Amino acid sequence: MHRMTAPRLPAAAPIPLAEPGAGLPFLEGLISRYWLLPRSAKRMTWQDVDAMIEREGAKVLRVYEALKTEDRTTQVLVPRQRGLEDSSRYWSPAMVLEHLVEVGTQMQRVIIDLSHGRIPPGKADIAAVKPKGANSHVTDASFRELYAQQTSYLAREVGNQDSPSRFVHPWFGAITARQWHWLMGTHTYIHRKQIEAVRAKLRS
Repeated sequence: MHRMTAPRLPAAAPIPLAEPGAGLPFLEGLISRYWLLPRSAKRMTWQDVDAMIEREGAKVLRVYEALKTEDRTTQVLVPRQRGLEDSSRYWSPAMVLEHLVEVGTQMQRVIIDLSHGRIPPGKADIAAVKPKGANSHVTDASFRELYAQQTSYLAREVGNQDSPSRFVHPWFGAITARQWHWLMGTHTYIHRKQIEAVRAKLRS
């Protein structure tokens, strides 16, 4: 008879952190929702955001691939990062990649649906997309595959980039395909900064 073992989840942080999905600090969340997102998403072209997604994804992968194998799965507590909620501060580099694959895949579907006037089923849930760590099947190959085709896939599948259809994000409210696209690029940038902070702590 095979012995059943419980799945390994991310280790507890060395200090108490906020619950997953608790969101950003009040003022930062307010500025992000009512000033940063509407202003930046309107100012940047679709091509600008595509370039950001490709650039930031390539940077994440370079950092990850340069790490020692054992460091890739080592969880590190990083200082407070702008745009990163408290519960996400104690991740390993592999967990960063896992999260980017999960969120990037879901955002693709939302952007495509909205661009065709369809409202995606269900709801966006920040806590549900936190990485599972050692229990995850996501690998750096999954990340490489996603980011190699992310923008070209959207170019083929997206209909009206300026569709008025909206889908609710827990932090930003009901936003359009164009705004979700901007959020995808910004999300990749935020976690690129995180994986660089993890690397710095691993080297210290």
